[in-house]
Amino acid sequence: MKNRWAAFAAGMACLLSCGACEQEVAREDIWDLRVTVGGGEVRINGLLGNSAMGVSGVRTRFDEQSGELNFLLLQQIAGRSYSGRISEKITVPYPPVKITYGKAAQTVWQRPPEKAAPPANTLSDGR
Repeated sequence: MKNRWAAFAAGMACLLSCGACEQEVAREDIWDLRVTVGGGEVRINGLLGNSAMGVSGVRTRFDEQSGELNFLLLQQIAGRSYSGRISEKITVPYPPVKITYGKAAQTVWQRPPEKAAPPANTLSDGR
């Protein structure tokens, strides 16, 4: 009887350590990452490189002072609920200036700089 419980406990420990829990998706494991910004909505699309895993969630943090959005994708073993396709919609209070990924805050998108306005004519002698 003791051996059965030991085997059961060992099996459960193996399942938990083998990926039954959510894990962070490494940036290099995301293929064809596409970031689209439109108003207060950010769309993240792509594919997981590991076909055995599926996207189980996304964590976000938006810094309103700097306008930076950081997101982190979570993965679990793929099944009926999770697939390797990344299709996330993130709502933010206003369009972000910069979007970063993961704990390392690797830049994946940045708003292009505005075109500089031509200098105003400062000549006052009528030329």
